[in-house]
Amino acid sequence: MSGVLSSGWPMKARHWSLPVPPEQGTRARVTRPAVQAPIVQVSHVAP
Repeated sequence: MSGVLSSGWPMKARHWSLPVPPEQGTRARVTRPAVQAPIVQVSHVAP
């Protein structure tokens, strides 16, 4: 489980570091309060 969370952290850092448009910003906001959002994304990336 730790590995899954670790993978989500670096991805988030990239979005926060890079200046993304308002559309992507909304995604980051939804992922912040919802811990299930990042887990679902990682699951799709690595089946």
